[in-house]
Amino acid sequence: MNRLFRRSAPSFAAATVAWGAAGGQTPPPRLTLPAVEVTVTRDAARPALQLPYALSRVEPDSVRPGLRHVSFDEMLLALPGVTVANRNNPTQDPRISIRGFGARSAFGVRGVRIIRDGIPLFVSTVTGPNLKYQTLYDRIAPGYDLAERLYHWFRRKPNYRHEFISELEIKPHARVLEVSVGTGANLRFLPHDIDFYGIDISWGMLHKCEQNLLKWRRKANLFQAEAERLPFKVGAFDCVFHAGGINFFTNKARAIKEMIWVAKPGTKIVIVDETERTVRDSYQRTPAADTRANPERVRCPIDLVPSEMKDVTAREICGGKLFCLTFRKP
Repeated sequence: MNRLFRRSAPSFAAATVAWGAAGGQTPPPRLTLPAVEVTVTRDAARPALQLPYALSRVEPDSVRPGLRHVSFDEMLLALPGVTVANRNNPTQDPRISIRGFGARSAFGVRGVRIIRDGIPLFVSTVTGPNLKYQTLYDRIAPGYDLAERLYHWFRRKPNYRHEFISELEIKPHARVLEVSVGTGANLRFLPHDIDFYGIDISWGMLHKCEQNLLKWRRKANLFQAEAERLPFKVGAFDCVFHAGGINFFTNKARAIKEMIWVAKPGTKIVIVDETERTVRDSYQRTPAADTRANPERVRCPIDLVPSEMKDVTAREICGGKLFCLTFRKP
């Protein structure tokens, strides 16, 4: 339309001069084109076939039947712009790289998201204690809830969750994040009107959590990710808490900073885990003691809380079995 208008401009001007010279009459009124309004809306609720960009969806047997299901390179091989380098090492995942395709090769692809059974995966290469306990909890996840119930029943121990959940400041319709959600047992003690998010490094625990959600008729957004690398934007949550696991994180300080990063200003952050005495008494007397960290490493990480945080407190709960560290993001 603009090109057509520019071509007709000289002839329009010549006609105007001739009109005025011939009869001294007023030129015709100036043409005004109607305004064009451009709106941009979210695509979350639109069907995939109505999206204004291309999508590639790959299911296990959608590329070719009879796959071995050993590595991602079997399924992602035919995707445009995606390159998979298989290192043929079962202990390491394939390396996935993306680039542009065709006319957009200079701009790159926006991203690749891997979703397993409805849970987005944000874990790449896990090392150190994180890898050790990821393997451990993947193995014990199917019987974890039963073992916990039997432990409390035989030891005549009351449920400790009420003591630290009372520390949470949850408003109606709040967006809540639990780091190391496990099998989702804490969700049963939280209000039903919240928007709940849970991350865990163990796929086995997340899979068990999905089963529990169906049984409890609760909804939650689950992600497989490391506490040291939370896949959320800054200031996304009204409430952030962690119960169990930070004693054995690869990088405790970074995990605390990540919790602070995703919390909104003024949010109270709650961190709970076992005390040194609990680790020594409960774990080192069992045959599986070598799977746990040394008690010298188990301590309340109050010294890792950044100095600018407010209302920093730490206390023991559940008869000294757990520590409860709380602070507020300014």
